Amino acid sequence: MTMLGERLERLERWGTMALPSGRSIEVQRTGSHETLRVVGNGGRVELTVHLTDAGPKLVFEAADIELHAAHTVSVACERFEVQAREEARIVAQQAAIETTAGDIALRANDNVVVVGEQIRLNCDKPDEIPPWMQEEFAARLASAADLTPSIPASDITGDADVVTEFDRAF
Repeated sequence: MTMLGERLERLERWGTMALPSGRSIEVQRTGSHETLRVVGNGGRVELTVHLTDAGPKLVFEAADIELHAAHTVSVACERFEVQAREEARIVAQQAAIETTAGDIALRANDNVVVVGEQIRLNCDKPDEIPPWMQEEFAARLASAADLTPSIPASDITGDADVVTEFDRAF
């Protein structure tokens, strides 16, 4: 039997094993489920590993948890929930939130602040060419006359004045 196997067997028999750091490891078996706990010096549970038929469940109770990856941290799950008591933040060179089916809902107790070079809502309009590109490269966008509405104005509204004005613009 290996040294680890002997220790685990002893741990299973004893239920608790002291570590040099002052922490202890506790093992508890309930039917086919096993639970391992790392208990800190003051008696606070720091890590719990529930070993169940469905797979392991890790519960961390720590001052801080850090993950460092050279490339990717990937999470795949049925539901993903974050509950921060004070603040949640994502900082990246680029960020995207996308739903493949359903809505995105934003709710704030106070203000919703959106800051950006351009804020575009329900806008299929092409980007504007910055003045420096117009000057440097003679870049231009299609004019309004080049654009053809994809939906007739009469399909959008029943207001005859709006339809007339819209038709006049295009």
